[in-house]
Amino acid sequence: MARNIWENISNIVGVLLWILALILFIYWINQHIRNRPTKLGHFRIWHLIVADCILAIALGMAGNPANYQSSSNNNHSAIHRTNSNTKSSSSSTVTPKSDQKEEGIASSSTSSKKKTKPKPHGVLSLSDKQIKKFNASLIDGLNEDQRYLNNGDKGYEYSKYIDSLYYAKDRGLHVKVNDNFLNLNEAGRDKVAHQVQGMAATQLIIIGVDYKTDDTISANFYYSDTRLGGSSIWNAGTMKWKNNKNN
Repeated sequence: MARNIWENISNIVGVLLWILALILFIYWINQHIRNRPTKLGHFRIWHLIVADCILAIALGMAGNPANYQSSSNNNHSAIHRTNSNTKSSSSSTVTPKSDQKEEGIASSSTSSKKKTKPKPHGVLSLSDKQIKKFNASLIDGLNEDQRYLNNGDKGYEYSKYIDSLYYAKDRGLHVKVNDNFLNLNEAGRDKVAHQVQGMAATQLIIIGVDYKTDDTISANFYYSDTRLGGSSIWNAGTMKWKNNKNN
């Protein structure tokens, strides 16, 4: 009961103080506009206004402590809920370490599979510079063997069936044949193909490429734009020909 009376008195006094502060402020503005001095002086008027406001606020807090405490508690509760929600959302979006490890293992295994993909047998690992040098040497070797054949030398018969050739990166030898090659049976084509592969291996040694003489270079044979056949994927020395009518 006594507390309620005190709260009512505090509220009434607080309202009166606010009214007094407002009256003093209006009085100061009126005198200031008319350029008239106040009886108490401008600074004292402002001191009274500020003092009234502070006292009114203090009485309001003293008269209603429960409201201020409740407001403070509500603010703390709101902050606590916000922090809890933030932590909850953060935990829901973070990928568990176990999942990250599994993803890392999956990606590494995928990349390792790509790296270990085997090349067809007989395909060389040459740089662009080496391929350019190799192709120039192939033409020189073919032209030289054709000259030997024209001079009547034996062992260069394959060259009369070949128009040109070059090495294609990651695919092997690309050999263009002429009409004479079409008249050969499968055994004859195999013989020409093996001699082309032998000549190419010799050119690799000439240009200084570290090449194992036991290996066979993959080769594909074309008449114009038509592929006639070539090396097997698993064994470059084994030839497979398409639709050979001379067998």
